[in-house]
Amino acid sequence: MNNVLPVGTIVKLENSDSPIAIVGYYPIISGEQRDYYGVCVPIGISQKYPMVHFKEEQIESVVFEGYKDEDFEPASAAMKKVQEFLDRKLCS
Repeated sequence: MNNVLPVGTIVKLENSDSPIAIVGYYPIISGEQRDYYGVCVPIGISQKYPMVHFKEEQIESVVFEGYKDEDFEPASAAMKKVQEFLDRKLCS
C-alpha cells in the first residue's frame, strides 16, 4: 500500500455504485491479503451488506478523507513497515 488512508475515509471502488467507508486495515481473505476493510455508506454492516475487503488499486476515487491527528503519521509509517515485512516473507 503506497498511501495509507485514515479510518473514516470514503472511497469509490472500480465497478461499484456504493461509496465505501474504510474501517480497518490488512484483512486476509481466503489466504489473500487485502489492504482495507470497509462498509457500504450509508448502510454500514448488515446481513445483506457484509464487510467489503479491497486492495488499494481498486480505489477509483477518494470522496472524503478521514480524520488525521498527530498519531496518524507514525501509525501509517509503522503499517507500511509491517506491509514491507509481510511482502518479503509471503513472497519468499
